[in-house]
Amino acid sequence: MASLDELELLDRSIADLDARWERNFKAWTRRRNLQETAVAYLGNKCQICGYGTCIEALDFHHVDPQEKDFNISDRITSFEAIKPELDKCELLCCRCHREVHAGMHPTHLVMEDEDRSYDPGNFPMAAMG
Repeated sequence: MASLDELELLDRSIADLDARWERNFKAWTRRRNLQETAVAYLGNKCQICGYGTCIEALDFHHVDPQEKDFNISDRITSFEAIKPELDKCELLCCRCHREVHAGMHPTHLVMEDEDRSYDPGNFPMAAMG
């Protein structure tokens, strides 16, 4: 049988866990609402293919990496804090975002090396096709 001290300690531990869970849930809810606001601000869908089903599959893409001050996902504190950075971005789905950085959509990325263009022969998957 547990002693009274052990039961009190257990009650406090459960209360601490409940408080931590509630704090984390509030923070997650606040970040999620800001993410939804930011996604809506940029049009709710991928600017290349139009995908907009799952918000977690959408990325904030900096068109000119030289102008990037911070990752938006790292600084989701308030819309006012991220709006200037959002103005430097376009919304892309994760697939199109990877394709942009692979050089397949050159109009969506300002490159220092303007000679970079998509060549299917440079990609291992092309050889498998």
